[in-house]
Amino acid sequence: MFFRIYFILAFICCSLAKAEILNQWSLYKGSGTEIQDSGYAMADGVLSGSAAWVTDDAQRGTCIEFPASGYPGLDIPGYHAVQGINPFTVTGWINTTDSNASIIGWGDPFNDEGKWWPNRGKSICVAVSGDSKLRVDVFGGMKATQAVINDGQWHHFAVVVEENDTIGEIDIYLDGALQTDCNTETEGTEINIEEGQAVNMGWGGWSPWFTGFEGFMDDMRIYDEALDASGVQADIENKFVNIFPQTGQTEVALDSSLDWQTTDTSNFSEYSVFFGSDPNNLTEYTVTGDTSFSPSGMVNETTYYWQVQAEEGGEAYSTPKYSFTTLPFAPIIVSSPEPQYLEQSQTAQFSIEAENIEMYAWFKEGSPDPLSNTTRISGANSDTLTIENVSVEDEGYYYCQGLSAGFDPAVSDSARLMTFRLAGHWKLNSNLEDSVDENIPAATTHGGVINDPNYIANGIDGEGVEFFGDNRPMIIQESTDYFNFYPYGFTVNMWVKTDDFQTWRMLMAKFDDPDNQGWFISTAANGNQTPFYIFETSGDSQLWPGINLADNQWHMVTAQYDPAPDAEAYRLFIDGELIVENSAVAAGNLPVNDQPLVIGAGMQDWDTFFGMLDDVRIYNYPLSKPAVAQLFFDLKPDAEPFCYELPEYDLNEDCKVDLQDLSLIAGEWMVNNIMPDTL
Repeated sequence: MFFRIYFILAFICCSLAKAEILNQWSLYKGSGTEIQDSGYAMADGVLSGSAAWVTDDAQRGTCIEFPASGYPGLDIPGYHAVQGINPFTVTGWINTTDSNASIIGWGDPFNDEGKWWPNRGKSICVAVSGDSKLRVDVFGGMKATQAVINDGQWHHFAVVVEENDTIGEIDIYLDGALQTDCNTETEGTEINIEEGQAVNMGWGGWSPWFTGFEGFMDDMRIYDEALDASGVQADIENKFVNIFPQTGQTEVALDSSLDWQTTDTSNFSEYSVFFGSDPNNLTEYTVTGDTSFSPSGMVNETTYYWQVQAEEGGEAYSTPKYSFTTLPFAPIIVSSPEPQYLEQSQTAQFSIEAENIEMYAWFKEGSPDPLSNTTRISGANSDTLTIENVSVEDEGYYYCQGLSAGFDPAVSDSARLMTFRLAGHWKLNSNLEDSVDENIPAATTHGGVINDPNYIANGIDGEGVEFFGDNRPMIIQESTDYFNFYPYGFTVNMWVKTDDFQTWRMLMAKFDDPDNQGWFISTAANGNQTPFYIFETSGDSQLWPGINLADNQWHMVTAQYDPAPDAEAYRLFIDGELIVENSAVAAGNLPVNDQPLVIGAGMQDWDTFFGMLDDVRIYNYPLSKPAVAQLFFDLKPDAEPFCYELPEYDLNEDCKVDLQDLSLIAGEWMVNNIMPDTL
């Protein structure tokens, strides 16, 4: 049996004119992984791990479940809420029997050395304590109720923090009542939140002390002020959710509708919508059987006000009066083009959405001149650019300018075009050059740099390089952005030889620590393995092969991410054979980083490898399983054969059709005197 809590954490942002809902994650959709924020900050979130929808909760209807396993979370990527000494308000409903569990938190709990005590008060976490109380922690100070909250009942709670508060000065409400009997530790710790970990709900992996949350959540909010007792009560009694547009929203399209939802316990049949540009003289409209109203006649660069009222059981309910501003007359880019990763000879298409545009112009980064229509290029002066029969020469970044007389151009974000191919190949034969252009002449190359490299004569294919764990890795030049294609698929392939993995060392990485963005292949003394780590928004996926490779022999290690909708897998191969496979996120959902590609170490110069490497490759797409196997047999042709599917007429199951298979057919013919149909 679970219990439910509604919590409020309150702070005011001094830069805002009046209190409004900064964020409102209503959790009403019931499907998908995207979580809409209908507050004016519009910080949308995403479900991660095993977090899942529940649509038949007895009290809340639709909510989110956080199971005990699978690293469930609700992440708000890149969003850091309110910072500094400013107050704010967080609200939400939870239902749990868990303890020592993180509900919501953000900030910077660790310094650069990974220590929490120098960062007292620089982050905040609302949690269920180890002794089942409601606890607010700033890591270096905490305050907790005496009341047990995971008692199998629904509860509402609120934590109110005023500007310049210490942890001892905050107020905690439970079921609308101020809690006057609380436990406090280091009550003088000042709350001064710094940017660090983004807002996260349900997963305590970033917290020094709390673990993940097991239970349910619904209607999570952050306000821009510290609510008083009446504000807490009003929030408990709220009937309206998922408001659009909220106060403070700008660049609202002229054809936008006014939208709202009601809580699952509401039963309104009719609404009064008040709308207009004069806050003191709004026009009333009646809406029946719908939760949307489409005003007519809105014009650019105008502030409008609106409010919804309804009655139920003889009581009147109302939203606050919201205000928003429509799009300016100037050109505006509403959405930018998406990256295009595709086969050569296919067609690439970039599109934008824009307002107030008289003329479009598409550009390729590196050239000041706009593109023109040709036999292969069309739409160069429209909102959609099409490039047919793409080749390596077309690779690069494309963007659009929207033009309107009398205004500066509106410029979209750039989107990458790249064909599926080998993106880097370091043979390590007496040099650290990238030889990818030997077979792909138009490809951009990225050579490596090692401080006094040690070449070996007996690599797997010619020479190789030996590393000694002494902070002398191979740094790939100008690779920071270029190799950030990995969220759309990749394959890394290398040959490794060592007789002792010793400890945790890196073979190859495109990785940023402590932000945990990217991927790496490492060594581990535990079983002398080569695990593959890849980092999603809320945590990592680890693939451990379970094979001892520290035998002083050359082994091929291959790691890949396959984002195809029918696959969505991370894979690790050893010597051409698939060893382990994990489920993966959809394309474009891995965070990128600003670190270079590194061979023989992790970030720049740490965890340097002990051993030899040769023939290192990276592809910008997932190789097929037979293609991975072929890479192995190309350099070890005498190895015991294997294949993922036997070729037709491979009678001796050696993965090839040759004279030996013909001799088997002839032998059967001689024994049985059966003439083949082909003769």
